[in-house]
Amino acid sequence: MNSDLTNQLYKAISAANVERPMECWHASSIYQCPRAQYLHRLGKKRLNEPTAGKVLRWSAGHAAEEALRPRIQDVWGNPQSIEFSSNQRLDSKTLDLTGEYDNLARKIGTTSGTLIEVKTIHDYAFIDRNGHTYLKEATGNIGPRGGVEYKPKLTPYLHHEWQNHAYVILLREKGIEVKNIDYVYMALGGRLSVYHTEVDESIVEDVLERLKLLNESWEKQEPPECTCHEGELFWNEANQYCDFKTEHGCCELGDEL
Repeated sequence: MNSDLTNQLYKAISAANVERPMECWHASSIYQCPRAQYLHRLGKKRLNEPTAGKVLRWSAGHAAEEALRPRIQDVWGNPQSIEFSSNQRLDSKTLDLTGEYDNLARKIGTTSGTLIEVKTIHDYAFIDRNGHTYLKEATGNIGPRGGVEYKPKLTPYLHHEWQNHAYVILLREKGIEVKNIDYVYMALGGRLSVYHTEVDESIVEDVLERLKLLNESWEKQEPPECTCHEGELFWNEANQYCDFKTEHGCCELGDEL
């Protein structure tokens, strides 16, 4: 084993990651702490850079989604009366929001469609029960061997639902009404689990409320409250990994603000 070459490769992967400028709010990060989003848009350098492993998983995830797309078209794109589009960027000047959905299947001649979102996850995020593969979630109990006990998760991850309901909002501005959102969870090892859902208007309202908070804060140039702490909605799923986390907590502004 050559440690030097291994470290060089890790460094090359990290160096290849280019952070896109945040000129408006992004659907893909709409669930994140409002203050973290504000700091990103302000151009503040994140305090916690993504690891080389995470950068590599992102790249591999994009490649895996592209490899899976023809099969998604086979399932969601038939019969031939279905119009299928992928990786289309949508912008809203009214909401100051941008987003690029994975796939949209729409019956030709109608304004009704289905979003198909592909997410690559760790294989250990799955659990098998009764011949089916699910996402897993902790029960809050200790298992018989002393470890965390898990059960099948019956719904997609909430932060993914917020992201895709942001696409629903953007598509509505274009005159397209999404009725269903299907989430395809895929591990690079090949395991799959699909969640078929209907659009949830309460999540639409939550996303609109978040956008209202972000836009008001940006207009006033006043950082919104940090929500990166235990007990908050997205703490367990995402926000415990805040990009602006310090030993004193998350989203520290610093004296310069």
